[in-house]
Amino acid sequence: MKLETVDMHVSALSIDGLQVARTFIVKDKAGAVIVALGPAAMFTLTFNGVAEDEALTLARQFDWKGIQAAAPK
Repeated sequence: MKLETVDMHVSALSIDGLQVARTFIVKDKAGAVIVALGPAAMFTLTFNGVAEDEALTLARQFDWKGIQAAAPK
């Protein structure tokens, strides 16, 4: 799913088998990357003053699978 307006972008996609939601407010260059890690865990990176693609690159530097393995089941 992807929704883009002049003011905001919202998308949901799968990356490395994990469900990822992204939000981005254009004028503020702000938003969030949210990764579903399981029924009781999620990874969230919020950002301000960062380009949309750069924020995803930063979020991917974290070991999502490692965090997922350590999360409660």
